[in-house]
Amino acid sequence: MNVVQVDELKIAVKAHNISLFSKRSEFDITPKLIRIFEDAGKQTWKMLNYHDVTGLGNDYYEYYDKKLDSNGYLGIKDDRLVIERPYGSDEKLYQFNKARFETFMYDLHLWEGHK
Repeated sequence: MNVVQVDELKIAVKAHNISLFSKRSEFDITPKLIRIFEDAGKQTWKMLNYHDVTGLGNDYYEYYDKKLDSNGYLGIKDDRLVIERPYGSDEKLYQFNKARFETFMYDLHLWEGHK
């Protein structure tokens, strides 16, 4: 596992997923943060195709944590990432699979284009 830290947000890169860890739940979106997410995606998956949401399987707004039997939530509000951790989690905020990561990055790039 490779871990990159941006301010108080830890981004953990594993073979098939990317997890976010922090005590905080809101983070400023910066070009540096976007680049780090892109690098994490390239380390995790060979090919990525950023695209708009096409169904429930790739909508990153909500994810289910099996271990905690609880949902986590992620959104972009103004210039911030807003994350609600699964109930019972101390530091784990969110976990991306490939499909959710692709739509999340699509939205981050849309946000970046409007700045």
